[in-house]
Amino acid sequence: MAVFITGDTHGKVEDTRTRIQWRLDRFPGRKIDDGFDKSRDTVLIILGDFGGNFGGGRDKFDIQFKQMLEDMGISYFVIRGNHDQRPSNLYNGDTWHFEQMFDGPTYVENDFPHIHYAMDYPWIYNIEGNKTLVLPGAYSVDKNWRLNYEKTYGVPIWFHDEQMTEAEREYVWTLCKLNDFKFDLILSHTCPRGFIPLDSINTGVSGIDSSMENLFNQVEHKVEYKSWFWGHHHIDRDYKINDHVNACFYGLICRLDRTMKNGIHYWWYDEGYEDVFREKVMKAIEEEKCNG
Repeated sequence: MAVFITGDTHGKVEDTRTRIQWRLDRFPGRKIDDGFDKSRDTVLIILGDFGGNFGGGRDKFDIQFKQMLEDMGISYFVIRGNHDQRPSNLYNGDTWHFEQMFDGPTYVENDFPHIHYAMDYPWIYNIEGNKTLVLPGAYSVDKNWRLNYEKTYGVPIWFHDEQMTEAEREYVWTLCKLNDFKFDLILSHTCPRGFIPLDSINTGVSGIDSSMENLFNQVEHKVEYKSWFWGHHHIDRDYKINDHVNACFYGLICRLDRTMKNGIHYWWYDEGYEDVFREKVMKAIEEEKCNG
């Protein structure tokens, strides 16, 4: 099994298809092979705002998006974002079932058997030997727009339970205590408040409820961990601080183990590639000297 990670997909069929196909084609123009193969053993983690159940899971746009993902020939592990309905609200025993992935339970819709949804609340998974704390949910900066849409068209597209409940937030600390405040990896949709990028699409909007980001800030300070990866802000960016390799994901698809070691641009450090890159740089410098 090879595990990869990416950010928000928002139910966009063509954008997401292109994102995945680009990786299956080995970075056109670069031909970098890090094992992203058309195989069910290739697992793509989506860090929230998946978008495949935005319309209730069974409207034509939701179905079209999820069918496209199935047709790409890989598997998925989806963390809930603020633009996602809780799988528990969609679950019924006739059309959904529970299935193990990464040594933990996931929700699976029968019609789309290779799309696995992480639990609605904080949970611990074992991802490639990494003890992984998964923290779903976030606040929507477009909440008012979505509520107005519902008033106008009668279609509910804002989810009142998008953030963690108070009980779920307390459970975060329970999991931390049970695991001696030590994890290898933390995956979430939003991030600790201290990591919110100033150029985020969510920055500068008034009236934002940052209580989850404040909670995650406390977790970040109290927990011993190696890497923390999140989405939500529509930016691909590394945050390498001390011994931590943290990153915000959006459009990139990166191999998990190599990202935990070298960050989201790990292919520069892959065996052989760094040397090739260095040779190109040195050649360009020499040419510039000659031309100058």
